[in-house]
Amino acid sequence: MCNAAHLPSKGQGSDSKGSGAPKWQRNASLRQLYRFASKTDRWQMVAGVSAVVVSGANQPLQLVVFGQLLDSFNLTDKSEVQRRIFFLAGMYAALGVQQLITISIQTACFTTVAARQSLRMRAAYFAALARRPLSFFDGADAGGLASSVLEKTTAVQAGLGDDLAQLLQRLVAFVTGLACALYFSWQLALVSTAAVPLLALCV
Repeated sequence: MCNAAHLPSKGQGSDSKGSGAPKWQRNASLRQLYRFASKTDRWQMVAGVSAVVVSGANQPLQLVVFGQLLDSFNLTDKSEVQRRIFFLAGMYAALGVQQLITISIQTACFTTVAARQSLRMRAAYFAALARRPLSFFDGADAGGLASSVLEKTTAVQAGLGDDLAQLLQRLVAFVTGLACALYFSWQLALVSTAAVPLLALCV
């Protein structure tokens, strides 16, 4: 189901170029962190990413609907004002329900897949430890090895779970919000976008 974790063998503690960090201690890419993913995990990630895209686009759309709701009060026809307010209020409520559903789906998918990856990493690491000769444990703290793999896989699980989902959701919200701003008032959007780096420096 999964490949054994790679532990350093004799003579493999560092790379031949002497760059400093051993090969087996270098940071893994996001693709490598999902190397133990099964077909079910991949389908769950597809569902989770789809939910993230919808959730990220939700907040800018809520602002658009709320702006249209405020503009409705500028109409002179009382019946038309009432009709638009009821319609837009219903849309606003529907967006809230949709956000609740999609956030639940994305959180469930990302955290479940992350927990499975963490479990398989621990199993592969301990399987690799079991194949080591007894002399390897003479100079190593067995309790330290166990606590180290537990700590690292827990950090991986947290990073691949809801934290990753929230990061992707905020990126989608930024892109969608910028697209909406350019659509409704591209002049103001360009001015605001140019001021964002200055605001970031001030904050």
